[in-house]
Amino acid sequence: MQKNSDSITRKTLALYIFIAIFGSLIANFVADYVQARNNASDPRLTELTRILDIIDQHYVEDVMPDDLIDHAIDGMLLQLDPYSNYMKKESYDDLMLHSKGEFGGLGIRIAIRNEVLTIIAPIEGTPAKQVGISAGDQIISVEEESTTGWTVQDAIEVLRGPKGSEVRITVRRPGATETIDFKIVRDIIQIHSVPYAFMMTDEIGYIGVVEFSEKTSDELNQAIDELKEEGMESLILDLRNNPGGLLEAAIEVSDIFLDKDKMIVYTRGRTLEQNQEFTARFPLPRHNRILLAVLVNEGSASASEIVAGAIQDHDAGIIIGKETFGKGSVQSIFPLSDTRALKLTTAKYYTPSGRCIHKDRDHDDLEVLSDSSDIDISEEEDTEREKFKTSGNRTVYGGGGITPDMIREGYKYSDLMRDIFRESILFDFTVGYVNQHPDADLTVTEKMRHSFFDFITEETEISVTKEEFEEIREELTQEMRYNLALTLYNEERAQAVRLEKNPQVQHAIDCLKKATGIHDLIQLASVESDEGSDLKEK
Repeated sequence: MQKNSDSITRKTLALYIFIAIFGSLIANFVADYVQARNNASDPRLTELTRILDIIDQHYVEDVMPDDLIDHAIDGMLLQLDPYSNYMKKESYDDLMLHSKGEFGGLGIRIAIRNEVLTIIAPIEGTPAKQVGISAGDQIISVEEESTTGWTVQDAIEVLRGPKGSEVRITVRRPGATETIDFKIVRDIIQIHSVPYAFMMTDEIGYIGVVEFSEKTSDELNQAIDELKEEGMESLILDLRNNPGGLLEAAIEVSDIFLDKDKMIVYTRGRTLEQNQEFTARFPLPRHNRILLAVLVNEGSASASEIVAGAIQDHDAGIIIGKETFGKGSVQSIFPLSDTRALKLTTAKYYTPSGRCIHKDRDHDDLEVLSDSSDIDISEEEDTEREKFKTSGNRTVYGGGGITPDMIREGYKYSDLMRDIFRESILFDFTVGYVNQHPDADLTVTEKMRHSFFDFITEETEISVTKEEFEEIREELTQEMRYNLALTLYNEERAQAVRLEKNPQVQHAIDCLKKATGIHDLIQLASVESDEGSDLKEK
């Protein structure tokens, strides 16, 4: 039996090796094809078709020609940059969904917790919230089918559907003795790219933008108008961990803060149609009297960098945080069918001052973009980087990405706190605590802390002493308050709690409080930049 197993393994390995080589062969074919693409009888394409036919008829194992072609296409694209992709149905549908910003569904955020499909939070104003779904509810069946072994993607495919259609789900609620059945009518769920908008002080507002879609500028304008009614005079625009989205959305957002005809971004590619310039179109910026501080970090990419670069180059606000990712390339979508498309890099983005946003990376670098805490962006000495000038003659730096005017670290969690996050135990504890204490609020008591210590030591594999537990008191208290707000209220309230101790946000508040106008704000950034240069020269 072992011999047969080894034989199968060798055969499978041989197939994988062939696929890898086959992908490389196609990559070599491409160069010749580009030169001879007007020749319908190009011998290399004939050779490629012949290889596929031979494999189909003579390979030692049965193979699916479609799978071979898919792998070959992937191998061809591996010779290009990591942003050029062959998009199959799932990824193509996801791209279209996020670009449009809506879908038919229930309105819940879900994740796998302790191998169980768990509701992290119902979204405000959605069917799930209206019928009484709660954070921490565990979905044990959908239409009487058990969810055991389901992935999040499995659940999404079943729970989404046409507006007006019904779905029955059964949940297990922590603390409840019996399961609860819900019949929910699906509705159009808006994917809000501006999910957070609230006042940080009497005069300083905060707006978080998590992606750039068709509705981003409308949502942002609405949020600004509402905060103005509450007395906002200064704004913190948070683009941290925003991976980007639509170019048009980035242009529209920049247009909100810039004068008419001001350059926002331009592109340069190999073909003439890829060389374009995009400028502000409105006669006056809609919110030009607002003092603006933009937050960025290593997870800010693409459209986020376009907005930050335009604001910085025109001295329309200050940029605070960490150097951005450097995803400054244009991807054009070429539909191949109703379910598949080619996403191909066709140009690069440049800020108004002439800085190329793009930083060359390999395919492995993209694996960490979704978790910015693991992104390592090397910061070169400014003296080694090309210098550019803003509209106000301030020095800004090229080399890829956007370097903030004021570099500030984000909140740094302890190793123990990271272990707690990794196990998702704080969320589980909070859900149980709230169910046992109906009168709970955002106050973290000593009794609650002691209960959580017992929960860690008795219910998890995390090893912690009382002394180590006491060392994380401050950050643990803040995260407990965050989870209480998420469980008791909503995601926006929870975000407001989490930002109370964030050093980048607090620095933005300090700067906006000191400045009486845009010139004061820019001067604060200029002074810090000059002091940094002096230190390097010394």
